[in-house]
Amino acid sequence: ILNADDPWTKTLGRHASGPVTTFGRSEEADIRVFGTLRTEPLGTQVQIATGDFSEVIDVPSTAGAIDLALGAAFGAALSLDVGHEDALRGLASFEAPPHRMRLETLPGSGLLIDDTYNANTSSMSVALNVLREAPVRGRQIALLGDMFELGRHGPSEHVAVGRESAFVDQLLCVGELAAGIASGARAAGLEAVEVISADVEDGDSISQAGDDAISWAKNEIVAGDAV
Repeated sequence: ILNADDPWTKTLGRHASGPVTTFGRSEEADIRVFGTLRTEPLGTQVQIATGDFSEVIDVPSTAGAIDLALGAAFGAALSLDVGHEDALRGLASFEAPPHRMRLETLPGSGLLIDDTYNANTSSMSVALNVLREAPVRGRQIALLGDMFELGRHGPSEHVAVGRESAFVDQLLCVGELAAGIASGARAAGLEAVEVISADVEDGDSISQAGDDAISWAKNEIVAGDAV
């Protein structure tokens, strides 16, 4: 079961000893998926199509690449001879884990995108794209923290995330490596940038940074904002 949108798929497919099923957003995929962010009801509407079959699933309170995840699961189910309708019933009962691209309504029809469990450059990019496309009447605000376990690529990847976040109206960077996010955003032209530093080896420092970030959010975020 391979992602048709991934440039490595053809190479991986040639090494497979059995049948290959592809999923993805491209027309070439065996299982085609497309996700649409919705605020009423809050979540993502995912269309799944293969051959003459097409159906729509609502995934409550979840955003991001959920359409690709459902496409992969649907392909796995069909490969195990699970029928289309049974597979759809299973997918319809899916609930994303906490703090993984979870959506919550904020006052004044605002939106919170909670992806705080963990992060890498790709997941940051997905979250920022959801923020960019969020249909809200207020501002776009990003609160971004450190991405760990990136090795020697850590500093440059934080700068890259900063550049990608430069479209927002207000940016808060929290942590030890977060200064790189701030420098990337400023280099890309964003002036509304603030930094709360923290020593990740010091529990008290982390707690203080968290408290300061909460205070900042309470003072900065108003009704209708997307965060």
